[in-house]
Amino acid sequence: MNILIGQKLEDISIEAARLFMSLSRRHIRSSGRFVTALSGGRTPERLYEILASDYYQKGIAWSKVHIFWVDERFVASDHPDSNFRLVQETLLQSITLPQHNIHPIRTQGATGSVSAKKYEADVKDFFKIIDFPHAYLFILEEFEPLVTCLRLEDSQQST
Repeated sequence: MNILIGQKLEDISIEAARLFMSLSRRHIRSSGRFVTALSGGRTPERLYEILASDYYQKGIAWSKVHIFWVDERFVASDHPDSNFRLVQETLLQSITLPQHNIHPIRTQGATGSVSAKKYEADVKDFFKIIDFPHAYLFILEEFEPLVTCLRLEDSQQST
C-alpha cells in the first residue's frame, strides 16, 4: 500500500499521478491490464487533470486500463454532483480509452438498490467471480490502486 502525505494538494496530485503511471506499467507488464477504481469529489479532481495531460496520455497504455468507480451519488451521469461526470470531464474526454474499459455505476432508470445490485453483478462478471463468501477479498486483491484517500486537511487551524 502506498500512502502519500504532503502539505499541498498539487504536490500530492503530481506524486499520485507518477505512482498511477508506475503501477499501471507494472501491472500491464505482468498481467496485460491495469484495473483501478476512482472516487469523485473535488480533491482527486487535480489528479485526473494531471493524468489527462500529454505526458501521461503518452506514458500510460490507456487501451489496457479499466476504470471502475469506488462510489457514486445517486444522480444522473450528467448531473453536476455525479462522480462519473467529474471523471468524464477531467480525464476520460482527454484520453483514448475503449468504451468497454469504462465501468460506471449506472444510476438512471433504477432505484439505488437495483443500481447497486447491477454494479455488483458487473464487477463479478468482469472478474469472473461466482457467489461465495470470499469473493470480495478476491476483488480487493484485483484492484490495483484505489484512488480514494486523497484528502486535503486544513493544517492551519487556529490555536
